[in-house]
Amino acid sequence: MTHPDMLDGSVPEKKGPGRPPKPKDVDFDSLSEDEKVLFTYNEGKFDSSVCKAIQISKEEFDERLKNDDHFRRVVSFGRTLCQAKWEETYQRAMLGETFKSATMINFAMKNMFGWAEKTETTNNDIWNIEGLTRDEALQKLRELTPNILSLVEAQEKRKA
Repeated sequence: MTHPDMLDGSVPEKKGPGRPPKPKDVDFDSLSEDEKVLFTYNEGKFDSSVCKAIQISKEEFDERLKNDDHFRRVVSFGRTLCQAKWEETYQRAMLGETFKSATMINFAMKNMFGWAEKTETTNNDIWNIEGLTRDEALQKLRELTPNILSLVEAQEKRKA
C-alpha cells in the first residue's frame, strides 16, 4: 500500500519465485500516528476507532480535520481504504462467500458510505396547489403539464 502520505516508504521488494514471506506482526505502538490512522482504516474501522488508536477525542479529531491539511489528507486516504475494505467484503458476499451477518455488511455500507437500496424522490413542492385560487392552480398546471391540462379543460367544457 503506497500513498504520498505514507512516510516510511516500506513497500516490500519482490524477490525471486517461490512462496511470499509471511507478514510480520505489526507492533502497533511503534507505528507513527499516520501509520496508526491508515492501519486502523485499512482494517475497515472508522473515525471513532481512529480516535481510539491515536488517543484523541472526537472533538479534537474534528478540529484537526478542519485545520491540519496533512491530517486531512491522511484521513481522506484512510477513509478511502476503509470504504475499499467494505466494498471488497460486500463483493465477496455477493459472490457467495458466507459471512456471519450479511445484514451488518449492508448496514455498514449504508451508514458509513451513504449507500441506498433505492433513491426516493418527492415532488410535493411542484404539485402543491394548496392556498392557490383555481386560476392560479390551472396556470401552474399549464406550466407543468400542458397535455394533461388540455384534457382537464376539455372535460370542463363538456360539463358546461
